[in-house]
Order: sequence, then structure tokens, then C-alpha cells
Amino acid sequence: MQVPSIGYQDHYEVRTYEIDSRKRMTIPALVRLMQEAAMQNVIKLKLSVWDLSPEHISWVLMRKQLQVYRLPNLGERIQVMTYPAGFERLFTYRDYKVLSED
Repeated sequence: MQVPSIGYQDHYEVRTYEIDSRKRMTIPALVRLMQEAAMQNVIKLKLSVWDLSPEHISWVLMRKQLQVYRLPNLGERIQVMTYPAGFERLFTYRDYKVLSED
């Protein structure tokens, strides 16, 4: 799957500290990877809080809505993709896709 040019993608392997007793990635661990990808994306776009600070503006993450079809397993390689998906007055929307590399 191709990520838009204003997006970001990276590859990860599920580690032991990211899993539950069934060796599946936890929701908090998945959300942390998604947040890291989003942060790397805004850094690349020069829209991070540090880039915006001289203008005395910032942004805040307000809400996430997830549809999880399957949680990845320990050792599984996954691809995390994210990109800005739309704007509405003061809000920006962001989409994510987390896919198995298998």
C-alpha cells in the first residue's frame, strides 16, 4: 500500500514489552506506535510543536477512534502508515493503517 507524499510510514517488529499474556500486542502499545508515527510525520512536515512554538501556536491530540481487526503477535513485522486526512475549521484529521508485512 502506498502512503501519500505528505504521510509517513515505518516498519516495526512486535517486542516482548508490547504484548499481553497471549503474546498479542496490547492496545496501548499499538496506540504508542501510532502516536510515534504521527509525531515523525509532523516533524517531517515542519509542523511539530517545536516548529510552531515561535508562532505561539500549537496542537493537541484530542481523540482516537480505532477499528482493530486483529492484533499483531510477538515477533510479527508490521507496517505503520499515517497521513493527514482532512481539515475542518480548528481540527485536523489523521488516518492510520497498521498492516502485517506477511
